Amino acid sequence: MSMPIVKAWRELKVGSPLYMLDDMAKDNAWLEHALIQRITVQTGIWFVELEDGYSVFRIYPYLSIGEPTPAFHQGIVLKIKGNKGISDIKDAIHKRMKSVVIDEFDVFGNGISIHRYSRKH
Repeated sequence: MSMPIVKAWRELKVGSPLYMLDDMAKDNAWLEHALIQRITVQTGIWFVELEDGYSVFRIYPYLSIGEPTPAFHQGIVLKIKGNKGISDIKDAIHKRMKSVVIDEFDVFGNGISIHRYSRKH
């Protein structure tokens, strides 16, 4: 169920409001079934780096806590400015907050990976 959502997220633009994840998913239930994790230590192979003043999250649509782990993961790692928590992310999406924007992201999955960032590295 996550493949169409993750493929749509490849078209995200950096600087877009976070709620664009919801608009592009075109599935009203994805967020309630998503596993959202705040990343505090670089443990994956994605290219989004941790840095002061930003929060990094990993989102797996349709992979809730307690569900069996799939053979391969499909999702997005994204960076937003500020010290945010998981509830802040959900609120920003539900309330369509224009002030919470995507600074950098890495969509990952079997054959669908893409990385975009707003600043030079």
